[in-house]
Amino acid sequence: MKEKSRMSGRGILILVSILLTASLVAVAEGPPLPPTPPTPNIFYGAVLVDGEPAPVGTNVSAYIDDELRGSIEVTVEGRYGDRVNDSYLTVNGSEADIGKTITFKVNGVDVGSAEWKSFAVPRRLDLPQEPGDVSESVNATTLPTPEPFGETRAPTATPEERRETPAEEPGLPGFELVFAIAGLFAVTSLLKRRR
Repeated sequence: MKEKSRMSGRGILILVSILLTASLVAVAEGPPLPPTPPTPNIFYGAVLVDGEPAPVGTNVSAYIDDELRGSIEVTVEGRYGDRVNDSYLTVNGSEADIGKTITFKVNGVDVGSAEWKSFAVPRRLDLPQEPGDVSESVNATTLPTPEPFGETRAPTATPEERRETPAEEPGLPGFELVFAIAGLFAVTSLLKRRR
């Protein structure tokens, strides 16, 4: 008699573990998560109005395609954004904005530009920019270009044909629930037999 109850106990454990595994697989096959949006670009630096440090209250704003994407008010004369207090000019964007030009305006007047980058670190950009000014890369470190040794060849690229796979149509809603209910009935019937 003990042999029979031990077997049904093992059977229940095996059945429950199979059902749990099947339900985990069903959950793992759910729809993919949306991609993580890129982090905003953040800027700080010196700001001048008519050649003088910008007074407190001056508005510094950033635009992409003539759409306002961020603005900040000068709180310390001659500076916008603050590395110490972590209050930067935040320029929001999306994947579609990567590589586009950010236009900076001080009190509505164009004073400079920069490229919108994905996952960019805080950048110093002194405004207004002088023609040919590259102040956005003031803190950048230039790395030496390595000298090639031996024989160098240009890489050859073989174009690959891209095929789009059609998106899977979702199965019947609640299909996993059918397995769960069937498992509960099986466990219930096994427990009733045991008694």
